[in-house]
Amino acid sequence: MKNQQILKAIQKGFSKSEHLKNDKIIIIGAGIAGLTAGLILHHSGANVTILEAQQTFGGRIKTLENFSESGIELGAEFVHGEHSAWFDLLKKHKIKLENVENKPYEHYFINGELWSEEKLLETDDFNHLMRIKNNLYDYKGAEISIKSYLQKKEELEDEAIAILENWLSAEYGDSLENMSLPAFARAGRAWQAGQKNYTLSEKTLKEVLETIFAPILPLIQYQKIVQEIDYTNKKISIKTTENEIFESEKVVLSVPISILQKNKISFKPDLPIRRKTAIQSLKIAPIIKVILKFSQNFWGNELSGFYTGYPNIINFYPSGKTEKDKVLTTFLSGEQAYHFQKLEKNKKNEGVNFLLEMLCDTFNNRIPNFSFEKSHLIDWSEVPYIEGGYSIPTQKAYFWRKKLALPLRNKIFWAGEATSARHPASVNGALETGFRAAKQIWIGEE
Repeated sequence: MKNQQILKAIQKGFSKSEHLKNDKIIIIGAGIAGLTAGLILHHSGANVTILEAQQTFGGRIKTLENFSESGIELGAEFVHGEHSAWFDLLKKHKIKLENVENKPYEHYFINGELWSEEKLLETDDFNHLMRIKNNLYDYKGAEISIKSYLQKKEELEDEAIAILENWLSAEYGDSLENMSLPAFARAGRAWQAGQKNYTLSEKTLKEVLETIFAPILPLIQYQKIVQEIDYTNKKISIKTTENEIFESEKVVLSVPISILQKNKISFKPDLPIRRKTAIQSLKIAPIIKVILKFSQNFWGNELSGFYTGYPNIINFYPSGKTEKDKVLTTFLSGEQAYHFQKLEKNKKNEGVNFLLEMLCDTFNNRIPNFSFEKSHLIDWSEVPYIEGGYSIPTQKAYFWRKKLALPLRNKIFWAGEATSARHPASVNGALETGFRAAKQIWIGEE
């Protein structure tokens, strides 16, 4: 039912109200949360302006153009959940999706050969590892990190933990050592969007945003870097780094949590202690994508993705939307992201060379090196005005997300994936929070 409410609001807004008609609303941030709030409020009759620090919209949705035959996703890529509002919105706009489950099995490099997941599921060891992963969501005990729990309670060997590290860090955004097991389990129980995952068959996510949010793209003012929000008086005063002043009755703040944690936006009066505690209690970790283009497809068409061998277990998967795209993407999070950062800091391209060596070892030949043409890497922790991947399950994260989602004095309204208790770290979660903020403004919620 809620999905239908969100879709209806995105299409038509809420019923027109006098207070919205008279209010000017400024949205800070043109990611999916800010765009959603802006579109709904615009359709509801509000006077909306969106301030975006970057030169384009989309936030952590970003497409690499002119690298290969088709656009490559540098940020958000997968549609998580067949019951999500984001899934329903894409279907409503007739965006073609492909169920990841319909693709060939992923493969794992073990003991010198590639094993399909189908073959591994016939082994006791792999099934045991899958059971342990699934049982983590049922945990209701004392505070402990996932890694400590696996070492102390499950007594897993380092290789098994490394496999779980790759699985879970990709999904939740950081190393098992940094993730709270109770918070992880709570996040898993809160998730209601479904377990299926999809990719876009034809369009890029940026093209989708251009279609869905076309009515409000002209309302975005770019390179407006907000540094202060003064909500002392009835009119809120918003100051940029260029000393421009914008005034409004309401503000939707949809910047990444990392920007707030680093105090890149100051508030007058200062935020309440509880609000500041909520901000600092959440965490956003590095996410890195490396795109590798080759002159030949040496991995074949039978692999939807594959994992290199222990100790450096790294997931690669084919990118692009045509057979002409001879491109592999690797998604680095958790320990592998930290390791890659150290390599690149030590010497430029050392990280890329490390990945190529992993590929040579996996396929037991030098073809990856000989056929390599070029690379593109994005470390989201280094992207200005983003500075991280997505929020992770830290201690009591569910509680702090809900606290952060509450309006402040009916003036400042909060949006973004980090404020979603049900679907954090997802496009759908960000979209839902944009709807929530718009609804709070519409009903005048304190």
